[in-house]
Amino acid sequence: MIPRRTLVLSLALLAVLAAAWALFAVFRRPLLNRPLLIAASRGDASTVRALLDQGADPNAGRSKGPTALWWAVSSGDAATVRALVEGGADLSAGAGGGPFFSVVEAAVLHDWGAVLEVLLKHGVSANSLDRYGQPLLLLAAREGKAAALKALLAAGADPNVQEGSARGAPVLTARGMTPLMAAAGEDHVGAVRALLAAGADVNARRKDGYTALLWAARMGAMKAVRTLATAGADVRVQDRDRWTPLLWTVRTGDPATVKLLLSRGAAVNQRDAVGATPLHWAATYGRPEMAAVLLAHGADASLKDPRGRTALDWAAQRRRLQVVRLLENPVTSQ
Repeated sequence: MIPRRTLVLSLALLAVLAAAWALFAVFRRPLLNRPLLIAASRGDASTVRALLDQGADPNAGRSKGPTALWWAVSSGDAATVRALVEGGADLSAGAGGGPFFSVVEAAVLHDWGAVLEVLLKHGVSANSLDRYGQPLLLLAAREGKAAALKALLAAGADPNVQEGSARGAPVLTARGMTPLMAAAGEDHVGAVRALLAAGADVNARRKDGYTALLWAARMGAMKAVRTLATAGADVRVQDRDRWTPLLWTVRTGDPATVKLLLSRGAAVNQRDAVGATPLHWAATYGRPEMAAVLLAHGADASLKDPRGRTALDWAAQRRRLQVVRLLENPVTSQ
């Protein structure tokens, strides 16, 4: 039988050893955090797992700078991101420990599709917002991030979500822009096609009346204009000044796209808010080739604005001599 004194001393020694080990672990953990941040930034998944197994904090750096997870996301290595997430990393942590630049937003901006898939699989919502209160899908569409867009749509992101639709979103984002409009305005045709395939409403309107087609035409995004027109977008839609996709395209100066819009039903003699037709604007911009296309598709050169001026008068006033010569002898058929 073990003497009582010996037993008491043994238990006391074990308690001291346990306390010492706990104290050692407390001081040892911070020593592992810096190597963890370095390994995460290099995309070194095996080292990250080893350091986590030894007790490194998966949220190291959260209070003073980018977290290990943020560095891993920026490295683009999905295995490293997975190791940290499975090790308990905070998915909501930002670049400075706050919500202002989240890891999921970083994944979108870097266009790391595989990384984003890991985050989405482990609980990040595909309908999350960026630091400005805009849907991440809209961010991916505007920036033309094809891999991120694909991952978000596959995870169930709403292709018809509108800018400013989230509760508490900033007033400046309340125009009602959709991802399709954002992609179209920047001429990201791949994103436009992906969103259409996912069910985006081709004729959805912003609060000011713009559709994706009208916005693309205004922004001079001709590839997107052609893609949307071919997909069945309303080519006669008007903005508040009664400008149509055709009028904006005439201003841009792309005859091929004008021909396409006319073939899809655009009204060649439709007037804007000042009473001018597309031919008037082709004349004032000095675009003889554009004027010829319009005339060949039925533009009426005799139409006058409210002040009684024809397209020829507009061309003469601006000294657009090539257009003047064309309109003095208009060709009205192909």
